[in-house]
Amino acid sequence: MNNILKNKNMGLLLAGSSIISFSGVFTRLSESSSSISAFYRVFFGALFLLVFCLIKKEKLWMGIPAFLYSALAGLFFSLDLFVWHRSIHYIGPGLATVLSNFQVVFITFISIFIFKEKINWKFYLSIFLALIGIFLLCGVNWNGNTESYKTGVILGLVTAVFYTGYILTLNFSFKLENKFSPKGNIFWVCVFSTVILGTISKFSGESFDLISNKNLIILLAYGILGQGLGWVFISSSMSTIPVSTAGLILLMQPVLSMTWDIIFFKRPTNIIDLIGLILSLGAIYLGATSREPENKNLTKTK
Repeated sequence: MNNILKNKNMGLLLAGSSIISFSGVFTRLSESSSSISAFYRVFFGALFLLVFCLIKKEKLWMGIPAFLYSALAGLFFSLDLFVWHRSIHYIGPGLATVLSNFQVVFITFISIFIFKEKINWKFYLSIFLALIGIFLLCGVNWNGNTESYKTGVILGLVTAVFYTGYILTLNFSFKLENKFSPKGNIFWVCVFSTVILGTISKFSGESFDLISNKNLIILLAYGILGQGLGWVFISSSMSTIPVSTAGLILLMQPVLSMTWDIIFFKRPTNIIDLIGLILSLGAIYLGATSREPENKNLTKTK
């Protein structure tokens, strides 16, 4: 029975990683601005998750502490999407996604120096590989690249910082005595993110017009699949899968994101890019698996 459950959860994790790998593609295809596409991602995602939680009879109120943690997670996630979407428009969904996933290295760094968690040799190797990987992906011809490309790379790394805050906040909320289920937590994160991104867009003078039926379909797919179904699959599957296995499976997401960027948007890619990508993915995996097993909830991707 345990093996059947584990195999089922591995299937869900594979499906979830594959689904959310299209998030950057939806962003790039959207006719809306970066802020508005981020707003509709969490808005449609919240509606989907609300229906899902009601059908599954998930509790959507667990007290003030859980509510406040979800609000803080929503703030970090809003800033994450706000920056990440801009990075995608500058450097494409593949590289922007790879850079954002360096949050696992940042999280490990914080875990060591602030929370005094035990790590192993993998962390130090992950830092080394990350630096080489980023250089090969972004820095080989840094001076020869456009200012918009440089801005996109910086925004991609800033995304990883905000994503770190989001993941850490979620994991603190999991330790509460009265806590939301993972699905309930993501629902409230979407609600707060909708309010925050909607407010930012409103004060920035952005239009919430969906522009066209095609754009509506893209944004619906983005919210329901990328923010809703994909995260439901991932959050439902992590509990029984070893962190090393989960970390390896979740690497599908940045790999596929880069693949879609090459196929759909004709991203120029040479052997140096491929080596940099492989080293970067190795750094992400080692960073995700360098902590003690009880911290496996920290292994997350976009």
